[in-house]
Amino acid sequence: GEAGQAPLDLVARYAIPLGKDPNAGLRRGHALALGALPSPQLRASLPAAVAALVQASRPEAVAELRDPETRRNAISALVELSQTAGLVATGSEGGLTTPLFLEIFEACLDAFGDYQTDNRGDVGSWVREAAMHAALPLLRLATPPEHGAPGSSGDSYAAQLSPPPEGEAQAEAEALRAALPSLCQRLAAALSQQAVEKIDRVRELAAVSLSALLSEKRLPAVARAAELRRIFVHDPSDSTCTAPATSADFLVPAVCFGVTAPLLALSEYRLPALRGLSVSAGGLTESTLRGARAALDKHLTGAPRRHLQCVASDLLLLLRQHRREARLALPLLRTAPA
Repeated sequence: GEAGQAPLDLVARYAIPLGKDPNAGLRRGHALALGALPSPQLRASLPAAVAALVQASRPEAVAELRDPETRRNAISALVELSQTAGLVATGSEGGLTTPLFLEIFEACLDAFGDYQTDNRGDVGSWVREAAMHAALPLLRLATPPEHGAPGSSGDSYAAQLSPPPEGEAQAEAEALRAALPSLCQRLAAALSQQAVEKIDRVRELAAVSLSALLSEKRLPAVARAAELRRIFVHDPSDSTCTAPATSADFLVPAVCFGVTAPLLALSEYRLPALRGLSVSAGGLTESTLRGARAALDKHLTGAPRRHLQCVASDLLLLLRQHRREARLALPLLRTAPA
């Protein structure tokens, strides 16, 4: 009896104070502890553990309690929890159901929108970086198992699809397969925004993450994958490839914005790329501002009239969407005349 109650109590021991404790330091520890629990304890109360971490990954309702390190730890813990528990859809009995997995991935995507600032600067970037580190490992958990020797498969996602599992896992697997293409596409769009924003290390991590996503054959292909590869995946054999040989180039504003400006020509990525580029071109950091504006001017100079109309239309759309957000409205207004 007592042994049967221990797992439930252990999840609750960390989950309850994670949502209520006013001490930010303790909340950070509770988040990490939940992610580190062994499989038997987690599986005894998976929905409660996931709910607590998903809630902790979002900005706290009370401004005084907002702590980016708790949110960062919660995102990291969600990945660790997922890897420990596994997915029912891929054969882990008692693991995460597909709805729970999708809830976790939605929290990861939501974290890309964390832009909290305080006297330390853009502390939300810590959460966005955690989301970038988390996204691909989560997607890999949801892919069909490798066939043959580890790492030997060169098959595409479609070629690796095996018949749906039988019994309880069949509906889970089918729901997961149906959701994966959209998850990959939304991740690619989110990364395309981060790859053109103003913080150097965030741009580099986004570019590395997008390159890894594009190179992952076990996942569904994203829209305009060939064009994205020419921007982010270095290939010396491709004369049309503009991707730098080293990710460190994405740390250099004078170089990276010229590489990523062609995102504006891809309709699937224009809005997020323009949102990120506007923060750089309309910001206050001189080197970033100069690099972003020069790249934007070069890209638009001599562009077809139809493309100029699309960029102008999307810029106006962003101004309407974010007119009440000073973080975006002011840079967008500064970018528009450029």
